[in-house]
Amino acid sequence: MHLFFIVLFIIISASILFSLAGIFIPKKYQGKITKKLDMSSDTIWQLLNDIKGLPDRKLELHQLEIIGQNEKGLPIWREHTDMKGFIEMEIIEKEPKHKMVFHMIRSSFGMTGVWTFEWKSKQQQTEMTITENSVTENFVLRSIMLLTGRNVRIKREFKALENTMRIKAVAFKKTKNK
Repeated sequence: MHLFFIVLFIIISASILFSLAGIFIPKKYQGKITKKLDMSSDTIWQLLNDIKGLPDRKLELHQLEIIGQNEKGLPIWREHTDMKGFIEMEIIEKEPKHKMVFHMIRSSFGMTGVWTFEWKSKQQQTEMTITENSVTENFVLRSIMLLTGRNVRIKREFKALENTMRIKAVAFKKTKNK
């Protein structure tokens, strides 16, 4: 019985410390990752403009709903996640085949922000930089990000692009072999 209370105390203490950590982590985050991708500038431009194709690229995206357009005539959409949440996004800036800026208007988990995608071709690859300027109001989510890294959203964006290229490469090989 004594061991039970010790284990219970440890679990409760860890939960409290985990939650408190989120309170002390800054709400605002600014981060940047640069990677070389094995895809052309044109391909990146096409993928980032293909809002309706997002569910094929992002595994956590359960459903996509196009809401309309912003004052610049650029798309606004709602992503329904596999965790029963939502994210409302819009494109706020485009520079053809060079730059695109996405704005997270609101989300069910208390995060908003701007993600800037900039890229340039370098020989057979394209160098891309994704910059995040976000605010996370939810202290529990900030605690989780302490474990996953504050740049988890940037990493997911790169992973989605890379997964799409792998899928396209496999599909191309299948059609080529027929």
